[in-house]
Amino acid sequence: MVSADFDLYAIFGQIEQFCEKHVLTVQTARTVQLMAEELLAIHVARPGPLDIDFVMAFSEKRRTLELRVDSAGAPGNPLDEPQTPDGLGLALIGHYVQDLAYARLGDRNRVTMRLKSLS
Repeated sequence: MVSADFDLYAIFGQIEQFCEKHVLTVQTARTVQLMAEELLAIHVARPGPLDIDFVMAFSEKRRTLELRVDSAGAPGNPLDEPQTPDGLGLALIGHYVQDLAYARLGDRNRVTMRLKSLS
C-alpha cells in the first residue's frame, strides 16, 4: 500500500478468503481483520509517505497464524511510539497476539506477530 486511501473492505475480503481457504473459523477471520485495521491505523498515523506490505501466513502443522507488516521509514518499531491518541490499538494487539517481534531489514521496518491459539 502506498496511499492512505486504501480499500479496507477489500483487505477484509482478502483476509476472509484466506481464512476460508485454510478452514479457519469466522472468529479467527474477524480477529485478523481487527489486527489488520489496528496495524494499518498505526502506520497511517506515522509521519512520512505510506509504503506498507502486509503479509499473512498460516502453518497448518503448528496451527499458527502470522501477520507481518513491512514499512518504509525511519528505523524504529512503529508499535513503540504509535501516533494514535488513545492507545486502544496497542491494547487490542496485546490481547490477541502471542509473539511480537521487530526487525530492521535494509531500509524497511518489519513487525511480525503470531496470534494466540487458533480454534
